[in-house]
Amino acid sequence: MLGPAPDAVWIERYDGRLFASFVPYGWDGKARHRAQRATAILRRVKAGSWSCAWCGDSLPEWRRADAE
Repeated sequence: MLGPAPDAVWIERYDGRLFASFVPYGWDGKARHRAQRATAILRRVKAGSWSCAWCGDSLPEWRRADAE
């Protein structure tokens, strides 16, 4: 199984607020899955748990939503 697409989900800050943006799948109609992944990553960023458990650096957005 392929991993998440590297440029499909990104987190951006606008006027002090965080937003999750994503590129929907164009050919199979499964945009809902990518939207759920973007929402899960955004939730973890807001909670402060979107960081490496070993070094503490922020994880890149291309990682899976349950990455540690």
